Amino acid sequence: MQHFTGFNAMFMEKIGFPEEARACFAAVLKRLDDEPENGFVFDEIHHDYLYPTAHELNTALERLTALAETMGVDPYTMHMTFLVSCAEVTLLRYRERGIDEGIFWDTMDDFRCKLLECKECKDVWGTFVAGWNSGFFELNRFALGRFQFEYSDFGHDDVTLKDGTVLKKGDRVITSGGINGKVHEINDNTIVIDIANQVYITVEKNFIQPYVDPQAKDERK
Repeated sequence: MQHFTGFNAMFMEKIGFPEEARACFAAVLKRLDDEPENGFVFDEIHHDYLYPTAHELNTALERLTALAETMGVDPYTMHMTFLVSCAEVTLLRYRERGIDEGIFWDTMDDFRCKLLECKECKDVWGTFVAGWNSGFFELNRFALGRFQFEYSDFGHDDVTLKDGTVLKKGDRVITSGGINGKVHEINDNTIVIDIANQVYITVEKNFIQPYVDPQAKDERK
């Protein structure tokens, strides 16, 4: 993929990166374009992290640190370069979910704060806390102005299904796909089911019903 793009340049300017910092990251991105072997490694890390959904940022950062050493780039600079490169895909995912674009820009503004903090504390354009930003790309942490909010399910002791049945932890259930197990955890919209010895699946509660033993059915006939 092309690394130094119009979007990356626009993104850094829009969230308020100083001109010197923008030039620093642009230089790294252009090197990735000019050095195919390093560019390929960067692309592989980028793809592995963002697809199918953003996950395991700390693993990506470890690989980026190794790449930074190979290229003679400060790891903090490489980490911020990577975060910038993930922004375009993240914006597309905001749009797909119908999340207001203003929230995206408020959220991304945190990069500017981390950038200036890194420059002040380490005298490096970059970030030394990149792992903290994982929720921004996983779409479970958002900002409104300087307030940040994190999405979270709150556990419940029981849940009432559409037919009025009340399920509690430990109750035996069956999914619409025919998988049965015991209720392990109850969240707002999902139920975690233990289907074996500590093997769990998460299912939307609309696709679950109480399990009825076939033998018990026969005995009632």
